[in-house]
Amino acid sequence: MAHPCFLVEWYRPEPGQEALAETAAKLNECAAAVSAEGAPVRLVTMFSVPPDEMSFALFTADSVDAVAQACGQAGIPPDRLTFAAGLGSPDDD
Repeated sequence: MAHPCFLVEWYRPEPGQEALAETAAKLNECAAAVSAEGAPVRLVTMFSVPPDEMSFALFTADSVDAVAQACGQAGIPPDRLTFAAGLGSPDDD
């Protein structure tokens, strides 16, 4: 069975493409560390909306706590962290 998805939101100035890539790498590293401790969590994607000074990340995890822990270890606790329901892709039948 697939892990639930969680949407993380940060409301701060857009860090620029290079900084966004570095942040995603740090989140990946911390997600792997949390997973190694027994709470599976994986960063699926991260993106920003520069005009609105917002960044988003989508994670899969068994719990919201695992996502919060990974973000906290990365030094960027979420401004908002919510369950993401109804996810799919155009290829899903």
